[in-house]
Amino acid sequence: MSRKRLSNAKTKISQLLKSGKFFLLVACLLLQLGIAELVYATKTFESKTFESKLREVDYTWDGVQHSFTLHWTESGQENNNIIVAIHGTPGGWGAWRAFMQHEDVLENYRILSIDRPGWGNSQFSDGRIEPQFHYQQAIIEAWLHSYLPEIEPAQVLVMGHSWGATLAASLLADNPEIIDGGVVVAGPFDPLLSEPRWYHNWAKNGLIKSIIGKNMRRSNLEMLPLWEELIVLNESWHKIQKPILLIQGKKDFLVKYKNAEYLQQCLQDKEHKYVRLDDEGHFFIFKKPELIADQLTYFNPTTLVLK
Repeated sequence: MSRKRLSNAKTKISQLLKSGKFFLLVACLLLQLGIAELVYATKTFESKTFESKLREVDYTWDGVQHSFTLHWTESGQENNNIIVAIHGTPGGWGAWRAFMQHEDVLENYRILSIDRPGWGNSQFSDGRIEPQFHYQQAIIEAWLHSYLPEIEPAQVLVMGHSWGATLAASLLADNPEIIDGGVVVAGPFDPLLSEPRWYHNWAKNGLIKSIIGKNMRRSNLEMLPLWEELIVLNESWHKIQKPILLIQGKKDFLVKYKNAEYLQQCLQDKEHKYVRLDDEGHFFIFKKPELIADQLTYFNPTTLVLK
């Protein structure tokens, strides 16, 4: 950095510090980019042991074949129906740890919680983040087609939170032959509600990037093009053939509850149910897994038909 640019940066920082906006900016960034998820994903639980697995799969993108090693953890009995759990941004499989220990869930389901491509132990060889939903989806689909025939589950639910909820809905729309239902929790679906906010753009600044850390920087790379990705995905919601459960906290200040209403409008002639939790925000899945477990009772545990 040149002396002039360094001097200008110091002046801007000094002005921000004096105005108090700097601390507000950092606070907004940490909240928006999911610091609660990041902290929870690294929390240690002693009450259960999770089985950790890796599998190399081949997938095709733009006509070119690639390989990728996906990581996931499992809990529950082998002959139960499957829930494939997908975390938001930032995060990892551990975002679902509390849910994976819930006795009511384990009675009916075997849970496979993945590290999305680019997160946790599911890393690209060049260390990049791939913000395209369909790119990540291509890898997860290859893994599902590779692994599910081995374990032969009766039924498969795909469940996602936040950024992962959008990915889960897209997987459900495009794979009715292997996925029997979906659960989306606090997911962004309306492009107009998902445009970058001012702090996303600020986070592109070199100084701010150095402050917020690696995982927040990587998360911002997924958040910046989100609204454009949702425009591409919009037609997918009308293709959904299998039952889908929408769960949304009304007090969610990160993903507005009107996103769920937007998706509900797209699903008017589809089998779906919308549950709005009026007293909850964005991160309730971490500390209140019973709220998700309670809503799963809307599914018939044998057929996954919504009651």
